[in-house]
Amino acid sequence: MTQPYLEEVSGNAAAAIGTAAEAVRDYAQHASESVQHTAKQAAGQVRAGYNEAERFVRNRLGESLLVCFGVGLIAGVVVALSLRSR
Repeated sequence: MTQPYLEEVSGNAAAAIGTAAEAVRDYAQHASESVQHTAKQAAGQVRAGYNEAERFVRNRLGESLLVCFGVGLIAGVVVALSLRSR
C-alpha cells in the first residue's frame, strides 16, 4: 500500500525537479543571450567612439597636440608638487 504511493510521490518529485531544471536552463540561456547582445552593443559603441576620436584628432592635429602637451605639463607639475611636499 505505501510502496505504490511512494513510487508515485517520487515520480511526481522527479518530474517537478526536471521541469524546474528545464526552466533554469531556459532562463540561463536567455540571460546569456541578453548579456552577449549587450556586450556586442557596448563594443560597437566603444568602437564608434574611438573612430570619432581618431577622426577628431586627425582633423585638428595642432589643437590635439597642444591639449596633450598641456595635460602632460599639468600632470608633471602636480606630481612635482606632491613629491616636494613630502
